[in-house]
Amino acid sequence: MSINFCTNNNKVILFVGLVVFFLLESTIFAQSGNIQGRVFDTATSEPLLGANITIKGTSLGAASDLEGGFIVRNIPVGSYTIEVSYIGYNSKTLEINIAGNKTLEQDFYLDLKTIESGTVTVTGQASGQLEAINRQLTSNTIKNVVSSDQIRELPDDNAATALSRLPGVSLMNGDEVVIRGMESKLNQVLINGIQLPSTNMETRSTNLGFISSSMISSIEVIKAITPDMDANTIGGVVNLKLMEAPSDLHFDVLTQGNYNYSDRNYNNYKFWGSVSNRFFDNKLGVFLQANADRSDGGNQTASIGLTRDGSSNLAYGQSAYLTNSANFGYGRSIVDISGGSLILDYKLPNGKIVLQNTYAGNFTDQRNNIMSLDFDGTNVHYTIDRNKFGRDLWINALQAENNFGDFKVEASLAHSSTNQYTRNAYSPWGPGNGWTDFNNVSSFKAPFGVGSDGLPIRYNSAAAEAGLTLQRAYAIFDNLNTSDADSATLEGWVSSIKNRFNQHLYNTSFDVSTPVNFSKDITATFKTGGKYVKTTRVNDFDRTFSGSSDDDTYNRVEDFFPIHRDAENRMRLTDVLDDDFDRGKNYLSD
Repeated sequence: MSINFCTNNNKVILFVGLVVFFLLESTIFAQSGNIQGRVFDTATSEPLLGANITIKGTSLGAASDLEGGFIVRNIPVGSYTIEVSYIGYNSKTLEINIAGNKTLEQDFYLDLKTIESGTVTVTGQASGQLEAINRQLTSNTIKNVVSSDQIRELPDDNAATALSRLPGVSLMNGDEVVIRGMESKLNQVLINGIQLPSTNMETRSTNLGFISSSMISSIEVIKAITPDMDANTIGGVVNLKLMEAPSDLHFDVLTQGNYNYSDRNYNNYKFWGSVSNRFFDNKLGVFLQANADRSDGGNQTASIGLTRDGSSNLAYGQSAYLTNSANFGYGRSIVDISGGSLILDYKLPNGKIVLQNTYAGNFTDQRNNIMSLDFDGTNVHYTIDRNKFGRDLWINALQAENNFGDFKVEASLAHSSTNQYTRNAYSPWGPGNGWTDFNNVSSFKAPFGVGSDGLPIRYNSAAAEAGLTLQRAYAIFDNLNTSDADSATLEGWVSSIKNRFNQHLYNTSFDVSTPVNFSKDITATFKTGGKYVKTTRVNDFDRTFSGSSDDDTYNRVEDFFPIHRDAENRMRLTDVLDDDFDRGKNYLSD
């Protein structure tokens, strides 16, 4: 089709070759017919998606849809041999006669291919992955497909890690999809064909780490963009397909749990459940699913600092190195992922209507602590870092498709939104600072205990004489004077951060397609349509800060503490740590 607009002297000339083309096409191929039907598995009577249907001796053919249905249009009148093939199954052929202006209805049942050797029978891959392979083969573009069977066989918690197993796909920042080297902001992510908004405040990339792999029925990665796709997609398209209700009542439940030996922690689990059924002679399908995952993990580190012994007057590389400090860190990261979807579909005589409602979200609570032991003096520095952040995704979509004679009409009306937020994050304010620092600044401090002489124990002389090993430093750490931490207060400046990013996408589309046959050997599909998209983005960033010398640091720094306390002049380390934070109790699995 060629449509050109040009203006000159207030004249508009419109060239439309489409009308003439269809008039000629309908005249030349008036004496033609169609064949339609469905493809099933003989043993289970389940429909086969992606079966290849070809009319031998011609270029005519089709691929079966989700219900196993197919239709081959505009077949010239005559006798033909039709072949139906599906990987992992025996192909089937049938002689057919096509009459003018009539549609022949014919279903096909395929037998699973087996290879027998002695008493061993090999049946090949799982049916779900066979379906995925056939969808790849029948696609008119470069596409990789992964089925739900294969997704659940792998230990992937989210959609991003499942995608990373496909050829040509990698991850950036852990959960942003890179296709053939194109960074994530140049790719498009869909759920059931509905575009997802950005989850990044600075770019239009979409994070997939918060979408549970349990929600997905299959994953499609399209690496070659066709003209009916969005023009702003340069790298490729990721389409996450959700399940629809099969026939009859179905229940599925998946539960997992594990034990973290390092922290003596049982607080890790994974749950997914679904229920589905069809009503009114299988016309109305209802599919409901929900998932909840929790990962409670962390890290434990230990290190020592060395200083050159300058008393020997030896050259560098020859003099001894003495231990002057030790650092012991422990952190915790709790990630909660939740989601669910409700999908209603209604079968029409020549199509279907689908109503999709999907939610996915996650919330992460990270906290890290480091105790730095200074053996050159009698100091222990306490540093902390805390972040709470999350993401939410909502999708509401109404999609419809129907065949009107030789024309297939597809329409959709959708709204999707993402919400990224940081509830509470605190960090130091000022250049060169790392974490938030707390120190005991009292006139008398003895973090390593008190000696028989009543003075604070010091280790600098012991380190110079014997050299302090990591094991010895750990023994000192394990017996620190707890009153020193209770007396530690904030030193320097600190800031509290809250931010929120929200994007809404509203879009509607309408497409019409029809097969075009120039001859038995030359066929094509004509497709046209339109799409309207509206998007809104809102960025909010709030940062408040204060210092330890301010009159009232507590109220000046918004939401700094897990528990609000009465106003005080200085922040204490014991106020910042949660009462239930017992990380370090089993430090280094001790």
